[in-house]
Amino acid sequence: MHLKPERTPTEATVPNRLTPVAEMAFLALMGIVKAAHLLHDPSPHSDAIIHAWPGVFRWSVFFFSVDIQRPGVEQDAKFFMQDLIAATWFTFTRVDRIAAIMAETPGAIELMTELFFLEGSIPQMSIVNHPNAAATLDSMLHEAEDVWGTLDRVVATANGDAERIARVALSRLRTAVNGPGFETPIGGAALNLMCRLCRRRGHPLLYAFLHHNAIATVTKVAASAARSYMKTGNDGVIPALVGSFGFVANCLESTDGFTWVTIAMQSGLIQAFLEVSILLPTLPVECDRDMILAIFKVILPKYLIYRSVIQAVDGAMQKVESNPASKWVSQTPAKDVWHNFKRVAFERRALVANLTDTKHKAITSCDNSKCQKADFRSNFRKCSSCYTSLYCSKECQTIAWKEGGHKITCKLKVQERLGKNQSVSKNDIAFFHSATIRDISYNVPYKELAEKEYPDTPMTKLVACIDYDRPEPRYFLQPLAGFENKQPSLGSSNNAVARNEALIERVQTNEGRYSLFQSSIAYGETSRLVLSMVNGEFWKMEPQMLDGIWGETWKEDEEEGPELDITTARVIFNEYLRRSEDEGAQ
Repeated sequence: MHLKPERTPTEATVPNRLTPVAEMAFLALMGIVKAAHLLHDPSPHSDAIIHAWPGVFRWSVFFFSVDIQRPGVEQDAKFFMQDLIAATWFTFTRVDRIAAIMAETPGAIELMTELFFLEGSIPQMSIVNHPNAAATLDSMLHEAEDVWGTLDRVVATANGDAERIARVALSRLRTAVNGPGFETPIGGAALNLMCRLCRRRGHPLLYAFLHHNAIATVTKVAASAARSYMKTGNDGVIPALVGSFGFVANCLESTDGFTWVTIAMQSGLIQAFLEVSILLPTLPVECDRDMILAIFKVILPKYLIYRSVIQAVDGAMQKVESNPASKWVSQTPAKDVWHNFKRVAFERRALVANLTDTKHKAITSCDNSKCQKADFRSNFRKCSSCYTSLYCSKECQTIAWKEGGHKITCKLKVQERLGKNQSVSKNDIAFFHSATIRDISYNVPYKELAEKEYPDTPMTKLVACIDYDRPEPRYFLQPLAGFENKQPSLGSSNNAVARNEALIERVQTNEGRYSLFQSSIAYGETSRLVLSMVNGEFWKMEPQMLDGIWGETWKEDEEEGPELDITTARVIFNEYLRRSEDEGAQ
């Protein structure tokens, strides 16, 4: 009755604020907050609250204008009104259906965003001991039907400055971590809101948070929260713990993906995962446990095809070797996920070391399709423009340029290397090719697949494919005939597509002289297509003699380790598992 919309003054003035009608509306808002504990979802009072919402909203706008925005208002009165409006709305958002209606109300998202900006100025916790504005905005965004449009409304309230929103949210998070600690709701509320603000890939808000190094900040918070929970056992830490992992899980595959995976590794994600693994059985919500496990089960394994990620993971694992959690994990629900992740990482690290050691020992062949002389790579000359194609003589290089199509592919390779959109390093690209060729030659029975699926087709007329953009790679074959018409849209640049088309045409034109491999690489929001070409004799050669004859040059790092083959890696890894399980059981 006291909050009916028609009772709201038409002008936000001090005289109107001092009327009995306004005072009763103020007391009515106080009453709603005091009765918050009676409202649950579902609620028998939902219809009554929905009916009352238009009046609550209009009175909130009035009080915001006269008690917060008006110059000259005393700070204590301003703080109290900020908190009262946010606490009232937070009470209503306990019911999802009501929160959805609130989100769709014109001006509501905008008002709560303003209160969120102001909330940090309140010198003490609120009347209900909760960061109400952050939590309310989080709930409204969660229930909004038009997520992208609602996020745009948040940015518009900040005068289009998404960076400001990211700065404020991250500042609140750091304040909570460095001040009251994880036992207060501030950190959890900040993290939950950050997750909601970054829930749409490609939105300016997500990019703003990434620009302000949110992945590194939140990963460190996850590690700190896990340690705090282990030390204190305080359930008040759980919202910050779950929220930090939720943010990382949501944002890791943004843009190119591997950049943020690398940063997360360098910021302690492995340490955080090992320490939280012990706590997984105590987390009250099963989907939170599944979300944390999915980071290492579903997301990260896909990026262990990037040399840069492999090295970051290897460095992170060395740091946690002395952490007791590295032994305890074998006795937790994360055991299988962790062991599988470490197995893949260990094998890929061994492959990096092995390929570096054998690079100059490998046999390759002349890139002139009319020659294809085989010899050690060190005995070939490189094209001085693209630095990738190899020739046994100046004559062969001239023939390939004039007759073999290298004049076209060379230009495309150079443009690809210089392209502004190319964020993948040269070393990573080289490793894609090498890993694909090694996986095909050592690990997968492609000949058996061919006999079963294409019994009358020569191997050189088939394309051996590996899909690395999944937790476990998928191996399959496709016919070379018509292959150019079957390329999926994988987010590569136009130049890369043109280069791939030229490569496919070359293999098809020189029938039997080459074999074509395709690998699909995780690339954040899309995938990246990588084509590799080998000598047509590939399928007749011993695995240790194989090497690609097309691809980027591999520039070695000085700190590379010794050779370690895959078989040895597996033996060492199995011994690690046995030792870890024995120590964990003690």
